[in-house]
Amino acid sequence: MNLPSGLKERSIKMNLKEQIQNYKPYNEQEQKDKQTMLKYLNTFDDCLTRNNEFGHFTASSWAVNKARTKVLMIYHNIYQSWAWSGRTCRWGKRFARNCYS
Repeated sequence: MNLPSGLKERSIKMNLKEQIQNYKPYNEQEQKDKQTMLKYLNTFDDCLTRNNEFGHFTASSWAVNKARTKVLMIYHNIYQSWAWSGRTCRWGKRFARNCYS
């Protein structure tokens, strides 16, 4: 069943909000960040896409070896710097799958 995109977005937003609420901050800065993210989710309707001029949620991941002593980095030729690999997740049919995989 295909749900209207607005309903899908609300469902993803509620899931994100619940995950943030359940997160146990590691330190004082994470506690402040948690409160800021929850305030942002409660303030803006559209916080998952670039349509919000104030910002939007993004996610990143790190590829590490089993011992967690090495990390995969990619050299960015334009910016002449090392960075983690990844890409922007755009809103659409595969948005939820990309964000939660």
